[in-house]
Amino acid sequence: MFYAFVGTGQVGDMPRSTATAYARLLDLAHRASDGETLQALTQVGPPPFKNMKQVASFFERMGKYQPAADAVALNSLKQSLLSPPPDYSLRDDVNRARGFMAVPPWSLYNDLLNTKLTALGPDFDLPVFVIQGADDMVTPVGLTREFFESIHAPRKEMVTIPNAGHFAVWSHADLFLNELVKHVRPLAG
Repeated sequence: MFYAFVGTGQVGDMPRSTATAYARLLDLAHRASDGETLQALTQVGPPPFKNMKQVASFFERMGKYQPAADAVALNSLKQSLLSPPPDYSLRDDVNRARGFMAVPPWSLYNDLLNTKLTALGPDFDLPVFVIQGADDMVTPVGLTREFFESIHAPRKEMVTIPNAGHFAVWSHADLFLNELVKHVRPLAG
């Protein structure tokens, strides 16, 4: 049914990733003398986060330090999500906006922030490929590599894309596609 597992922005242990990202963000803010970010992070406190407000504040501050290409890609993605299709009625657009405000709920974020794929075991029955932004702040490449190296699979490869962060699939779409074609496409025959 599947030829391979392909991960990007790959998490192995999200609590560790979030704690590492929080520490890195604090360090970057200290080095930049960024009092606003330091104050916000102090108010939020270290993970685990207790509510959506803390999560939103943390990721908002992180956005300030993401690779420039990710910021451009994310803004483009937001614009496409915020611009309704041309044939939408006003009612359709209102309902669409209401849906965006309701999703994702705190329960989903709480589950995501507590994800530990490491608990599922290291054995995969199919090839595993990870294409990761080298500067990913959400799922730091060192922790992703650690998770990747623990995996047992018939074939596995990890590729990092320079100057890309968590949104490498959008910010470096051509490079990402090239890696898919190079590594994964041959498996499809």
